[in-house]
Amino acid sequence: TANLKKINHELRQRVLQLLDKKQVVERQADRLTCQNDHLCKELAIIAKLSEQLEKENELLLNTTDKELEEAKTQVRHQQNNIKKLEHTVKTLKSVILQTENEIRQGKSPSRLDAFIKTLEEDRDYYKSKTENLLRVLQNKSSSPKRSSTCGSMSTKKSHIQISQETAFNEKAHLQQRIEELETTVQNLDSERLEQMSRMALMKEHIDSLETEVKIMARKSQDSENELSHQKDEYISLSLMKEKTEQILSEAQRSLAKKKYEIQLNEEEIRHLNEKIDNFSKQSFAQEEKICALKDTIAQLDKEKETLQECVEEEREKIVTFEENLRIKEKTISDLEILISDLEHSIQKSAEALCICEKDITSLHQQLQETNKELAQANNNREILAQEKDRLQEHLSNAKQENQ
Repeated sequence: TANLKKINHELRQRVLQLLDKKQVVERQADRLTCQNDHLCKELAIIAKLSEQLEKENELLLNTTDKELEEAKTQVRHQQNNIKKLEHTVKTLKSVILQTENEIRQGKSPSRLDAFIKTLEEDRDYYKSKTENLLRVLQNKSSSPKRSSTCGSMSTKKSHIQISQETAFNEKAHLQQRIEELETTVQNLDSERLEQMSRMALMKEHIDSLETEVKIMARKSQDSENELSHQKDEYISLSLMKEKTEQILSEAQRSLAKKKYEIQLNEEEIRHLNEKIDNFSKQSFAQEEKICALKDTIAQLDKEKETLQECVEEEREKIVTFEENLRIKEKTISDLEILISDLEHSIQKSAEALCICEKDITSLHQQLQETNKELAQANNNREILAQEKDRLQEHLSNAKQENQ
Protein backbone atom coordinates (compact mmCIF):
# COMPACT_ATOMS: atom_id res chain seq x y z
CA THR A 1 0.00 0.00 0.00
CA ALA A 2 2.78 2.42 0.86
CA ASN A 3 4.51 1.56 -2.41
CA LEU A 4 1.33 2.24 -4.37
CA LYS A 5 0.86 5.62 -2.66
CA LYS A 6 4.45 6.48 -3.38
CA ILE A 7 4.07 5.45 -7.02
CA ASN A 8 0.84 7.46 -7.35
CA HIS A 9 2.54 10.50 -5.80
CA GLU A 10 5.48 10.15 -8.20
CA LEU A 11 3.09 9.83 -11.12
CA ARG A 12 1.28 12.99 -10.08
CA GLN A 13 4.59 14.85 -9.73
CA ARG A 14 5.69 13.65 -13.16
CA VAL A 15 2.36 14.73 -14.64
CA LEU A 16 2.78 18.21 -13.13
CA GLN A 17 6.33 18.39 -14.46
CA LEU A 18 5.09 17.36 -17.90
CA LEU A 19 2.46 20.09 -17.77
CA ASP A 20 5.10 22.68 -16.83
CA LYS A 21 7.39 21.47 -19.61
CA LYS A 22 4.48 21.61 -22.04
CA GLN A 23 3.85 25.26 -21.11
CA VAL A 24 7.56 26.02 -21.54
CA VAL A 25 7.54 24.36 -24.98
CA GLU A 26 4.43 26.31 -25.99
CA ARG A 27 6.03 29.59 -24.88
CA GLN A 28 9.18 28.75 -26.85
CA ALA A 29 7.09 27.91 -29.92
CA ASP A 30 5.22 31.24 -29.60
CA ARG A 31 8.50 33.10 -29.22
CA LEU A 32 9.91 31.37 -32.31
CA THR A 33 6.76 32.24 -34.25
CA CYS A 34 7.11 35.91 -33.26
CA GLN A 35 10.76 35.89 -34.30
CA ASN A 36 9.87 34.37 -37.67
CA ASP A 37 7.19 37.03 -38.22
CA HIS A 38 9.72 39.73 -37.34
CA LEU A 39 12.23 38.25 -39.79
CA CYS A 40 9.60 38.14 -42.53
CA LYS A 41 8.82 41.82 -41.92
CA GLU A 42 12.54 42.64 -42.11
CA LEU A 43 12.78 40.82 -45.45
CA ALA A 44 9.77 42.75 -46.77
CA ILE A 45 11.43 46.03 -45.72
CA ILE A 46 14.66 44.94 -47.50
CA ALA A 47 12.71 44.17 -50.68
CA LYS A 48 11.00 47.58 -50.57
CA LEU A 49 14.34 49.33 -50.06
CA SER A 50 15.82 47.46 -53.04
CA GLU A 51 12.90 48.50 -55.26
CA GLN A 52 13.18 52.09 -54.05
CA LEU A 53 16.92 52.04 -54.84
CA GLU A 54 16.27 50.81 -58.39
CA LYS A 55 13.60 53.48 -58.93
CA GLU A 56 15.92 56.24 -57.68
CA ASN A 57 18.71 55.06 -60.03
CA GLU A 58 16.31 55.01 -63.00
CA LEU A 59 15.03 58.50 -62.10
CA LEU A 60 18.60 59.83 -61.87
CA LEU A 61 19.53 58.38 -65.28
CA ASN A 62 16.36 59.76 -66.90
CA THR A 63 17.00 63.23 -65.44
CA THR A 64 20.60 63.23 -66.72
CA ASP A 65 19.50 62.07 -70.19
CA LYS A 66 16.83 64.80 -70.38
CA GLU A 67 19.30 67.52 -69.40
CA LEU A 68 21.81 66.36 -72.01
CA GLU A 69 19.08 66.28 -74.68
CA GLU A 70 18.03 69.83 -73.74
CA ALA A 71 21.65 71.02 -74.00
CA LYS A 72 22.04 69.36 -77.42
CA THR A 73 18.76 70.93 -78.62
CA GLN A 74 19.93 74.37 -77.50
CA VAL A 75 23.25 73.94 -79.32
CA ARG A 76 21.47 72.83 -82.52
CA HIS A 77 19.14 75.83 -82.28
CA GLN A 78 22.08 78.23 -81.96
CA GLN A 79 23.84 76.57 -84.90
CA ASN A 80 20.72 77.04 -87.05
CA ASN A 81 20.56 80.72 -86.05
CA ILE A 82 24.23 81.15 -87.02
CA LYS A 83 23.62 79.50 -90.40
CA LYS A 84 20.67 81.84 -91.06
CA LEU A 85 22.80 84.82 -90.07
CA GLU A 86 25.62 83.71 -92.39
CA HIS A 87 23.14 83.34 -95.25
CA THR A 88 21.83 86.85 -94.55
CA VAL A 89 25.38 88.26 -94.59
CA LYS A 90 26.18 86.52 -97.88
CA THR A 91 22.98 87.87 -99.43
CA LEU A 92 23.78 91.40 -98.27
CA LYS A 93 27.32 91.15 -99.66
CA SER A 94 26.04 89.95 -103.03
CA VAL A 95 23.45 92.75 -103.16
CA ILE A 96 26.07 95.37 -102.26
CA LEU A 97 28.48 94.07 -104.90
CA GLN A 98 25.73 94.01 -107.51
CA THR A 99 24.73 97.58 -106.64
CA GLU A 100 28.32 98.82 -106.85
CA ASN A 101 28.81 97.12 -110.22
CA GLU A 102 25.66 98.66 -111.63
CA ILE A 103 26.64 102.11 -110.34
CA ARG A 104 30.08 101.74 -111.98
CA GLN A 105 28.48 100.62 -115.25
CA GLY A 106 26.26 103.74 -115.24
CA LYS A 107 22.81 102.13 -115.47
CA SER A 108 19.77 104.30 -116.23
CA PRO A 109 18.13 106.21 -113.34
CA SER A 110 14.76 104.49 -113.62
CA ARG A 111 16.30 101.07 -113.37
CA LEU A 112 18.51 102.31 -110.54
CA ASP A 113 15.42 103.59 -108.74
CA ALA A 114 13.73 100.17 -108.97
CA PHE A 115 16.86 98.48 -107.78
CA ILE A 116 17.18 100.97 -104.89
CA LYS A 117 13.62 100.21 -103.83
CA THR A 118 14.34 96.48 -103.90
CA LEU A 119 17.54 97.05 -101.98
CA GLU A 120 15.72 99.14 -99.36
CA GLU A 121 13.12 96.41 -98.92
CA ASP A 122 15.85 93.79 -98.53
CA ARG A 123 17.70 96.07 -96.13
CA ASP A 124 14.56 96.55 -93.98
CA TYR A 125 13.86 92.81 -94.06
CA TYR A 126 17.38 91.83 -92.99
CA LYS A 127 17.47 94.64 -90.43
CA SER A 128 14.28 93.32 -88.87
CA LYS A 129 15.71 89.79 -88.92
CA THR A 130 18.93 91.01 -87.28
CA GLU A 131 17.02 92.99 -84.64
CA ASN A 132 14.79 90.00 -83.87
CA LEU A 133 17.82 87.74 -83.55
CA LEU A 134 19.61 90.24 -81.27
CA ARG A 135 16.43 90.67 -79.19
CA VAL A 136 16.09 86.88 -78.78
CA LEU A 137 19.74 86.61 -77.81
CA GLN A 138 19.41 89.48 -75.30
CA ASN A 139 16.23 88.03 -73.79
CA LYS A 140 17.89 84.64 -73.35
CA SER A 141 21.10 86.05 -71.85
CA SER A 142 21.72 85.50 -68.13
CA SER A 143 24.01 88.60 -67.73
CA PRO A 144 24.41 91.84 -69.76
CA LYS A 145 27.99 91.02 -70.77
CA ARG A 146 27.34 87.54 -72.17
CA SER A 147 25.26 86.16 -75.04
CA SER A 148 22.12 84.03 -74.62
CA THR A 149 23.89 80.86 -75.66
CA CYS A 150 26.58 81.33 -73.01
CA GLY A 151 23.93 81.93 -70.31
CA SER A 152 21.75 78.98 -71.24
CA MET A 153 24.71 76.64 -71.62
CA SER A 154 26.22 77.81 -68.32
CA THR A 155 22.84 77.14 -66.69
CA LYS A 156 22.78 73.68 -68.26
CA LYS A 157 26.34 73.05 -67.08
CA SER A 158 25.38 74.09 -63.54
CA HIS A 159 22.33 71.79 -63.71
CA ILE A 160 24.52 68.93 -64.91
CA GLN A 161 27.07 69.58 -62.14
CA ILE A 162 24.27 69.64 -59.54
CA SER A 163 22.89 66.38 -61.01
CA GLN A 164 26.35 64.81 -60.85
CA GLU A 165 26.80 65.87 -57.22
CA THR A 166 23.33 64.52 -56.42
CA ALA A 167 24.22 61.26 -58.19
CA PHE A 168 27.45 60.96 -56.15
CA ASN A 169 25.54 61.61 -52.90
CA GLU A 170 22.84 59.12 -53.89
CA LYS A 171 25.50 56.57 -54.76
CA ALA A 172 27.22 56.97 -51.37
CA HIS A 173 23.87 56.76 -49.60
CA LEU A 174 22.92 53.65 -51.57
CA GLN A 175 26.27 51.98 -50.87
CA GLN A 176 25.85 52.69 -47.16
CA ARG A 177 22.32 51.32 -47.31
CA ILE A 178 23.54 48.16 -49.08
CA GLU A 179 26.16 47.64 -46.37
CA GLU A 180 23.43 48.01 -43.74
CA LEU A 181 21.28 45.50 -45.63
CA GLU A 182 24.20 43.05 -45.85
CA THR A 183 24.74 43.41 -42.09
CA THR A 184 21.02 42.83 -41.51
CA VAL A 185 21.10 39.70 -43.70
CA GLN A 186 24.11 38.37 -41.77
CA ASN A 187 22.30 39.02 -38.49
CA LEU A 188 19.23 37.24 -39.85
CA ASP A 189 21.37 34.26 -40.90
CA SER A 190 22.90 34.07 -37.42
CA GLU A 191 19.46 34.27 -35.83
CA ARG A 192 18.21 31.55 -38.16
CA LEU A 193 21.11 29.27 -37.18
CA GLU A 194 20.44 30.02 -33.52
CA GLN A 195 16.78 29.13 -33.98
CA MET A 196 17.70 25.88 -35.73
CA SER A 197 19.96 24.96 -32.82
CA ARG A 198 17.17 25.78 -30.39
CA MET A 199 14.76 23.63 -32.37
CA ALA A 200 17.23 20.76 -32.24
CA LEU A 201 17.48 21.16 -28.45
CA MET A 202 13.69 21.19 -28.23
CA LYS A 203 13.50 17.99 -30.27
CA GLU A 204 15.99 16.33 -27.92
CA HIS A 205 13.99 17.55 -24.92
CA ILE A 206 10.77 16.15 -26.41
CA ASP A 207 12.50 12.81 -27.07
CA SER A 208 13.60 12.68 -23.43
CA LEU A 209 10.04 13.47 -22.35
CA GLU A 210 8.70 10.67 -24.52
CA THR A 211 11.25 8.29 -22.97
CA GLU A 212 10.14 9.31 -19.50
CA VAL A 213 6.50 8.79 -20.45
CA LYS A 214 7.32 5.30 -21.71
CA ILE A 215 9.16 4.54 -18.47
CA MET A 216 6.16 5.77 -16.52
CA ALA A 217 3.86 3.62 -18.64
CA ARG A 218 6.02 0.58 -17.93
CA LYS A 219 5.98 1.39 -14.24
CA SER A 220 2.20 1.70 -14.36
CA GLN A 221 1.97 -1.66 -16.10
CA ASP A 222 4.23 -3.20 -13.45
CA SER A 223 1.99 -1.76 -10.76
CA GLU A 224 -1.06 -3.29 -12.38
CA ASN A 225 0.68 -6.68 -12.57
CA GLU A 226 1.70 -6.46 -8.96
CA LEU A 227 -1.84 -5.58 -7.96
CA SER A 228 -3.18 -8.56 -9.91
CA HIS A 229 -0.72 -10.90 -8.13
CA GLN A 230 -1.64 -9.53 -4.70
CA LYS A 231 -5.38 -9.52 -5.35
CA ASP A 232 -6.01 -12.70 -3.38
CA GLU A 233 -3.80 -11.57 -0.52
CA TYR A 234 -5.22 -8.07 -0.18
CA ILE A 235 -8.97 -8.66 -0.40
CA SER A 236 -9.57 -6.21 2.37
CA LEU A 237 -7.87 -3.55 0.30
CA SER A 238 -10.07 -4.08 -2.79
CA LEU A 239 -11.72 -0.68 -2.38
CA MET A 240 -8.34 0.96 -2.22
CA LYS A 241 -7.30 -1.06 -5.25
CA GLU A 242 -10.32 0.14 -7.20
CA LYS A 243 -9.52 3.70 -6.26
CA THR A 244 -5.93 3.14 -7.29
CA GLU A 245 -7.08 1.69 -10.61
CA GLN A 246 -9.30 4.71 -11.14
CA ILE A 247 -6.35 6.98 -10.43
CA LEU A 248 -4.20 4.95 -12.81
CA SER A 249 -6.87 5.10 -15.52
CA GLU A 250 -7.09 8.85 -15.06
CA ALA A 251 -3.30 9.03 -15.25
CA GLN A 252 -3.38 6.97 -18.45
CA ARG A 253 -6.01 9.25 -19.93
CA SER A 254 -3.89 12.21 -18.89
CA LEU A 255 -0.83 10.56 -20.43
CA ALA A 256 -2.77 9.90 -23.62
CA LYS A 257 -3.83 13.53 -23.63
CA LYS A 258 -0.24 14.60 -23.05
CA LYS A 259 0.90 12.35 -25.90
CA TYR A 260 -1.69 13.99 -28.15
CA GLU A 261 -0.49 17.42 -27.08
CA ILE A 262 3.11 16.33 -27.71
CA GLN A 263 2.08 15.24 -31.22
CA LEU A 264 0.51 18.66 -31.76
CA ASN A 265 3.73 20.26 -30.56
CA GLU A 266 5.68 18.08 -32.98
CA GLU A 267 3.43 19.20 -35.82
CA GLU A 268 3.93 22.81 -34.79
CA ILE A 269 7.69 22.23 -34.69
CA ARG A 270 7.51 20.66 -38.14
CA HIS A 271 5.57 23.69 -39.36
CA LEU A 272 8.22 25.95 -37.83
CA ASN A 273 10.92 23.95 -39.63
CA GLU A 274 9.07 24.49 -42.90
CA LYS A 275 8.89 28.21 -42.16
CA ILE A 276 12.61 28.23 -41.43
CA ASP A 277 13.26 26.51 -44.77
CA ASN A 278 11.09 29.09 -46.53
CA PHE A 279 12.96 31.85 -44.74
CA SER A 280 16.26 30.33 -45.89
CA LYS A 281 15.01 30.31 -49.48
CA GLN A 282 13.82 33.91 -49.18
CA SER A 283 17.15 34.91 -47.67
CA PHE A 284 18.98 33.27 -50.57
CA ALA A 285 16.70 35.06 -53.04
CA GLN A 286 17.41 38.37 -51.29
CA GLU A 287 21.14 37.71 -51.53
CA GLU A 288 20.75 37.14 -55.27
CA LYS A 289 18.81 40.39 -55.56
CA ILE A 290 21.53 42.24 -53.67
CA CYS A 291 24.18 40.79 -56.03
CA ALA A 292 22.09 41.89 -59.00
CA LEU A 293 21.76 45.32 -57.41
CA LYS A 294 25.54 45.54 -57.03
CA ASP A 295 25.95 44.65 -60.70
CA THR A 296 23.42 47.35 -61.59
CA ILE A 297 25.34 49.91 -59.53
CA ALA A 298 28.60 48.96 -61.29
CA GLN A 299 26.88 49.37 -64.65
CA LEU A 300 25.54 52.75 -63.54
CA ASP A 301 29.08 53.80 -62.61
CA LYS A 302 30.26 52.90 -66.11
CA GLU A 303 27.38 54.82 -67.67
CA LYS A 304 28.19 57.78 -65.42
CA GLU A 305 31.78 57.81 -66.70
CA THR A 306 30.48 57.71 -70.28
CA LEU A 307 28.17 60.62 -69.53
CA GLN A 308 31.04 62.59 -68.03
CA GLU A 309 33.07 62.06 -71.21
CA CYS A 310 30.11 63.26 -73.27
CA VAL A 311 29.81 66.33 -71.04
CA GLU A 312 33.50 67.15 -71.58
CA GLU A 313 33.01 66.86 -75.35
CA GLU A 314 29.98 69.15 -75.15
CA ARG A 315 31.99 71.68 -73.15
CA GLU A 316 34.68 71.74 -75.85
CA LYS A 317 31.99 72.23 -78.49
CA ILE A 318 30.49 75.06 -76.45
CA VAL A 319 33.88 76.84 -76.26
CA THR A 320 34.27 76.52 -80.05
CA PHE A 321 30.71 77.76 -80.52
CA GLU A 322 31.38 80.82 -78.33
CA GLU A 323 34.47 81.73 -80.36
CA ASN A 324 32.50 81.41 -83.61
CA LEU A 325 29.73 83.52 -82.13
CA ARG A 326 32.16 86.32 -81.25
CA ILE A 327 33.48 86.24 -84.84
CA LYS A 328 29.90 86.40 -86.18
CA GLU A 329 29.05 89.35 -83.94
CA LYS A 330 32.09 91.23 -85.24
CA THR A 331 31.00 90.41 -88.81
CA ILE A 332 27.50 91.77 -88.05
CA SER A 333 28.97 95.06 -86.77
CA ASP A 334 31.05 95.37 -89.97
CA LEU A 335 27.92 94.68 -92.03
CA GLU A 336 26.02 97.42 -90.21
CA ILE A 337 28.81 99.89 -91.12
CA LEU A 338 28.62 98.73 -94.76
CA ILE A 339 24.83 99.16 -94.72
CA SER A 340 25.17 102.75 -93.46
CA ASP A 341 27.68 103.48 -96.27
CA LEU A 342 25.29 101.91 -98.77
CA GLU A 343 22.44 104.13 -97.54
CA HIS A 344 24.65 107.17 -98.03
CA SER A 345 25.48 106.09 -101.61
CA ILE A 346 21.77 105.49 -102.24
CA GLN A 347 21.01 109.03 -101.11
CA LYS A 348 23.61 110.36 -103.55
CA SER A 349 22.05 108.27 -106.36
CA ALA A 350 18.64 109.76 -105.54
CA GLU A 351 20.08 113.28 -105.82
CA ALA A 352 21.60 112.38 -109.22
CA LEU A 353 18.19 111.08 -110.32
CA CYS A 354 16.58 114.40 -109.39
CA ILE A 355 19.16 116.26 -111.52
CA CYS A 356 18.36 113.97 -114.51
CA GLU A 357 14.64 114.67 -114.11
CA LYS A 358 15.34 118.42 -114.15
CA ASP A 359 17.34 118.01 -117.40
CA ILE A 360 14.43 116.13 -118.97
CA THR A 361 12.05 118.94 -117.96
CA SER A 362 14.38 121.50 -119.55
CA LEU A 363 14.49 119.49 -122.78
CA HIS A 364 10.68 119.42 -122.88
CA GLN A 365 10.62 123.19 -122.54
CA GLN A 366 13.16 123.57 -125.37
CA LEU A 367 10.97 121.32 -127.56
CA GLN A 368 7.94 123.50 -126.96
CA GLU A 369 9.92 126.64 -127.84
CA THR A 370 11.13 124.94 -131.04
CA ASN A 371 7.55 124.10 -132.06
CA LYS A 372 6.59 127.73 -131.58
CA GLU A 373 9.53 128.83 -133.70
CA LEU A 374 8.45 126.34 -136.45
CA ALA A 375 4.94 127.83 -136.49
CA GLN A 376 6.29 131.34 -136.73
CA ALA A 377 9.05 130.67 -139.29
CA ASN A 378 7.53 128.92 -142.32
CA ASN A 379 10.26 130.14 -144.54
CA ASN A 380 12.92 128.33 -142.55
CA ARG A 381 10.79 125.15 -142.21
CA GLU A 382 13.28 122.81 -143.82
CA ILE A 383 16.11 124.09 -141.68
CA LEU A 384 13.85 123.96 -138.65
CA ALA A 385 12.65 120.47 -139.67
CA GLN A 386 16.22 119.28 -139.75
CA GLU A 387 16.78 120.96 -136.40
CA LYS A 388 13.61 119.34 -135.15
CA ASP A 389 14.73 115.91 -136.31
CA ARG A 390 18.01 116.48 -134.63
CA LEU A 391 16.31 117.59 -131.45
CA GLN A 392 13.89 114.64 -131.60
CA GLU A 393 16.77 112.26 -132.08
CA HIS A 394 18.53 113.86 -129.15
CA LEU A 395 15.32 113.58 -127.13
CA SER A 396 14.87 109.90 -128.00
CA ASN A 397 18.44 109.24 -126.96
CA ALA A 398 17.83 111.01 -123.68
CA LYS A 399 14.64 108.98 -123.11
CA GLN A 400 16.49 105.76 -123.81
CA GLU A 401 19.15 106.77 -121.35
CA ASN A 402 16.47 107.58 -118.77
CA GLN A 403 14.87 104.15 -119.33
